[in-house]
Amino acid sequence: MASALDLPACALQCLQAAIVNSTCAATDQACICTDVALNQQATACSSLACTPAELMTTLKITNGLCGIEPREDDSWFIPTIVLLVLMVVFSGLRFLARFIGGQSFWWDDWLNFFAMVMSALGSAWTLGPARSKGFGMDVWSIEPDELTEFLKVRYVYEALYVLAREATRLAFTLFYLRIFTLPGSRRVIFITLGLNVALGIAFFVAVMFKCTPVSYYWNQWDGQHSGYCIDMQKFMWIGWSMLIVFDFWMIGLPLFWVFKLKLSLKKKLMISFMFATALSVTAVGIAKLPAVPDTTHASNPTYNLVSLAKYCLIEIDLGVICACMPSLPILYRALRDRIKAKKASRAGAIGSQGLDARHGAFSSEKVGSFSAVSNVPSAQSQSGRRMENSGAEHIQMTTTIDQTYWNEPSGDQIPMQDGRFYAGQYDNQPNNQYNNQYNDQYNNQYYNQYNDQYNNQYYNQDNNQFNNQDNNQYQNQYNNQYNNQYNNAQVRADAWAGGHHIA
Repeated sequence: MASALDLPACALQCLQAAIVNSTCAATDQACICTDVALNQQATACSSLACTPAELMTTLKITNGLCGIEPREDDSWFIPTIVLLVLMVVFSGLRFLARFIGGQSFWWDDWLNFFAMVMSALGSAWTLGPARSKGFGMDVWSIEPDELTEFLKVRYVYEALYVLAREATRLAFTLFYLRIFTLPGSRRVIFITLGLNVALGIAFFVAVMFKCTPVSYYWNQWDGQHSGYCIDMQKFMWIGWSMLIVFDFWMIGLPLFWVFKLKLSLKKKLMISFMFATALSVTAVGIAKLPAVPDTTHASNPTYNLVSLAKYCLIEIDLGVICACMPSLPILYRALRDRIKAKKASRAGAIGSQGLDARHGAFSSEKVGSFSAVSNVPSAQSQSGRRMENSGAEHIQMTTTIDQTYWNEPSGDQIPMQDGRFYAGQYDNQPNNQYNNQYNDQYNNQYYNQYNDQYNNQYYNQDNNQFNNQDNNQYQNQYNNQYNNQYNNAQVRADAWAGGHHIA
């Protein structure tokens, strides 16, 4: 165990002078530890006489002699792990939605993926190198060399934070560009995109080169190096305030356009709520501002940084999660429609087997040698394939605002990509391939499946095969057969009428 004699010379002289001016004996350790005036005098003297590295050693020894244990704030640990897992899961669901929907990945998807990678690296960087170098602990409990390494780790994390946050903003902006087609909206989005890129580059450059030389950022604390750094407190207040205002602008854009769509009020509110979830990210950005002074002008940087770092970790992880939320309705409907299409196809296949057997007997009795007609697929089998195909086509949905979120029965008019409007996909399109699949299926599934099957099967097969297919081989066979029989009968009648006999 260290003793007072292990103190740096500068600190030992200050302590001895303070003891002389107090009522404590040099051997009374308890009195020295509890005398407030003595400790204030020794601390003030040491701050002037010792280097920062010597002060760290002094605090470590004196606190150890007085039985003061170093603090460790690990309140950030569990939230970091939970949000990291949720962020990865939501990002995976976003890519799964694009894959199942048969959609190609666009720039907003890749930027969100990049933001996820940067956020994950930031979390891993905090859980690993930062924690091992004293993050969350009192600075006097670590070695001076570890503080230098900790500041290097912090510098890297700041770069990851800026990249993740700006990539998320760009992903949101490009997502707007993909789904909104109202007149004038694209021009506003392109302007917003340009401002986003400009602010992102400016903020990143400022963070990376806030000190000259750059190494002065992690070396300045020891007082042994020369250089210059900008006022980080002013920079954070001004820079983050500008970005918060920009966040409000980006949140307001989709809300304004959604209420211009010809949708029901309920749907507008539901879409608006989905976009408004990004307000939670902005709220976290606002909540972190009071922690700036304790971080930028702190004598205990490893411990005081926890509050601000915790908000930053939550902010970037939550931003990626919010950017993935619009993909969840797509994934839900794609999976739902695929399951329903498979069920409908399976039901159609089962029904067609029994009908084919019944139709085989009927057609054999009806047309004699032409019983091979019964091999033509039944109406229900065709219906099953139509339903399966329509399900596959329905999965091939795009992520425009209408097709992404409100592909449901309604009479609302929804804007198309070219600015025109079409009525609700199901209710107002009687010939729509999904009309039978969804409206009739939900209202009376078995009516369509069996009643139409038994009542219309032979009409669809026989009438469509023989009357409406000009080149159908069975039509030609029937026509030729009956025409030949009629002609032969007519010849025989004429012959008999003329008194001739035809063997």
